[in-house]
Amino acid sequence: MNSSLDPRTTQRIESIREVNCCYKKVILPVSIISFQSEGVKSLKNQKQKVSLALKKLDLLMKQNFHQDILKISLINIVKCLEIFYHNQKHLNKFCSVFPYQVFFSIITTHNDPEIATCALKIFSLCCLSKHFPRNTFSKPEHINFLLNLFNQINVKYHDCIFRIFKECILRRPDVRNYLLQHDVLNFIDQNSPVSIEFISFCLASEPDIEKGYANTINVFLTIALRSNNKDVVLTALRMFKLKSFQNSKIIDPNLLSIIFNELFPMNDPAYIIPILNVASSIKLDRQTFIPMVMNSFGSTNNIKVFRKCIKLLQIHYEEWREFPEILTYLSKFLPSSYEKEKNIAQIMMLYLVISPEIDAKIVDFILRFASDRTIGLHCLAFTYHVLNSIISSENADAKQKILEVISNNIEQIETLAGDENEEIQKVAISILDLLPNI
Repeated sequence: MNSSLDPRTTQRIESIREVNCCYKKVILPVSIISFQSEGVKSLKNQKQKVSLALKKLDLLMKQNFHQDILKISLINIVKCLEIFYHNQKHLNKFCSVFPYQVFFSIITTHNDPEIATCALKIFSLCCLSKHFPRNTFSKPEHINFLLNLFNQINVKYHDCIFRIFKECILRRPDVRNYLLQHDVLNFIDQNSPVSIEFISFCLASEPDIEKGYANTINVFLTIALRSNNKDVVLTALRMFKLKSFQNSKIIDPNLLSIIFNELFPMNDPAYIIPILNVASSIKLDRQTFIPMVMNSFGSTNNIKVFRKCIKLLQIHYEEWREFPEILTYLSKFLPSSYEKEKNIAQIMMLYLVISPEIDAKIVDFILRFASDRTIGLHCLAFTYHVLNSIISSENADAKQKILEVISNNIEQIETLAGDENEEIQKVAISILDLLPNI
């Protein structure tokens, strides 16, 4: 470096070099990505575009660094991050070279508000990466600057600050206490999912949050659960299934009433699974939970909701099988599609008590799936145990009905007795061997 330059000029040159370094490492590779309304192109095409654009930008960057270039590039980075920041692998790759300190300097010192806010948005998304130096930016000077920034920027950028704060308090509960003491809750937006996440991080940190903040937090969560914004409601529901939320001493138990008595009756497929997750997490009593599952099972054609209900019925069968209403309710959905009927058959085999008095129609229904490669073996085993149970039964009528079912399915069973799967073959042969004894 030329020693004849005065210190201020030297400092400015170093600053420009640092920004240029940041530009070449992070801004250049990202800003050339083309964003089109139909979505991101295939990886091969994307690489071709990147290669071509890099050549052009290489020529551009040989010119002096220009503020307009920085602004355009920052805007493009924001667009890029908004596409892939949910993908932790891509975000971590990007953030492994991200110059956090340089971007924070742009936020704190740049005289162009648009550039500063773009840098803030980028910084806030990059703080979600494992590479974010939380301890560095949890220092009082950084926290105080961000607190003051609430009053200086547009409200729509407050989410950026809360996103940074929630990452800082992840390992620093002292930062949480400091923020609460400095009235950070005054800036919370009831229509912001990020604000809800910030609240959850506050509650997750130990020691417990002070009870003095209970009213503000509970009012906020009440408004969030009753919001018309689905993203807000869904974020709140996700928080309620967390143990830190449930164990918090300041959360109003009446909030669960909003979930189960107001949201659930709306029968919105988007809410049903998160609500069932909350019910599972808090171990809701069976008398309330079972009707919720069965109503969800029958009230929507949403395949994800259907599978969730099936999974819950499978998980809880040992404690729920004493409720005969479940089998009665399942029978109402027959006939249905093959896949739905197969799932219902699986649940019935779990919940049915095998006895000589078992309904022959149900045995016939289950035998329909004896040749199915996924549940066929279970159907055969179930049938074998039913036959075994009626051998010593004195109920001639029940025996006759079961034997009629077997007779109607005998060709299928005989075919399976020669199946290439040894387990299926063995059970089918065992069924045939039992018949002479009945």
